[in-house]
Amino acid sequence: MTKDFHIIIVTYNRVNYLKNCIKSVLKQKKVSIYLDIIDNGSVDNTKEYLRKFRNFQNERIIINSHRIEQNIDPLMAAVNSITNFKGNFINFLGDDDWYNSDDVLYKIKSLFSVKSLATIMTTFKKINLNDSFKNYEF
Repeated sequence: MTKDFHIIIVTYNRVNYLKNCIKSVLKQKKVSIYLDIIDNGSVDNTKEYLRKFRNFQNERIIINSHRIEQNIDPLMAAVNSITNFKGNFINFLGDDDWYNSDDVLYKIKSLFSVKSLATIMTTFKKINLNDSFKNYEF
């Protein structure tokens, strides 16, 4: 069954960031999601962390995680997911990115239901390791 969103996350040795990223996806409301997590040859405990999501599925969210044994270019790591995407919308989410509210995807889906929509403009925050941040607007 096609989901509203197919989200692709490629990760490499950043399990602590990945945890927040996945949590923000799981908190999304009012949309269905196919979450594809690609471990790009991590040597930290990413592989072990992702085991807990093996066979995770509910009525809204399906999680698929797989591992590439040797680290390769992130785009190449995502190629299979891109060519076989299972959603109406595809979203690439960095392992250090997260949605800052639980209705981000619902708002995007709602915007695309308007037939005359051509472009979506957005803002984002860049947060540094010391928790300082800078807002960017387009």
